[in-house]
Amino acid sequence: MGKVQELSEIISACKTVFGISDIAELPAKLRKADNEMFQAFSASIDLDAEPIQKIYQYWITNRGIAKQDFTLPSLARLVACLSVNEERVYDCCAGCGSLTIAVNRINPTAEFVCDEKDETVMPFLLFNLALHNIKAIVRHIDVLSGEMVKCFIINPGDKYASITSGNV
Repeated sequence: MGKVQELSEIISACKTVFGISDIAELPAKLRKADNEMFQAFSASIDLDAEPIQKIYQYWITNRGIAKQDFTLPSLARLVACLSVNEERVYDCCAGCGSLTIAVNRINPTAEFVCDEKDETVMPFLLFNLALHNIKAIVRHIDVLSGEMVKCFIINPGDKYASITSGNV
């Protein structure tokens, strides 16, 4: 399958790659993703088009979840340019990881700390960072209260990162 960018094609590719009939099943599949799924997804989707962000936006819209903000590509590029020389970058409301990925494209040696409160986006965030092979600590945390639910370590591999639970 060639590279695709349109939302309907991205959804179709997700259904094929993850063996699902309804996009509502996707978060559970993302939690169990392995290198084979990363490879199949990469082969069928244009990763530069931020497909995970598009899929997440579609997923929450169909679930009636409101009040979600998304980092505009132009803003992500601006922040990436401003952090080009940083060794460690903190993303306090990581969402599905678009800002972190934009910074990583310009500064691939940076390490990331990504905090996110919303449990519904965590599978998308973890999958996205592992897919892009980004070294990160991801904390499921309320950044205002400091209450942490869980922490994940994203360890880069040859092509895709692995995800493990950890303590910080």
